[in-house]
Amino acid sequence: MCETVSTAPKEKADVKMSKNKKKKLKKKQKKQQQLLEQQISQIEELQREQVCLVSVTVCCCKEYLTGIR
Repeated sequence: MCETVSTAPKEKADVKMSKNKKKKLKKKQKKQQQLLEQQISQIEELQREQVCLVSVTVCCCKEYLTGIR
């Protein structure tokens, strides 16, 4: 699994944020993490389906070719 690194500017440590802003930022980060994990699982599922389709296609081709001979 690969990790992505944000190129967005980092929040400055010396800047004071309100509790509400910190809460919103944390909520946004959590939502982005959930979306990223969901996208990764969808990609992995698509890859598994592609492997399965390739396996079935190869199997069917072998059966077809052995039936011709």
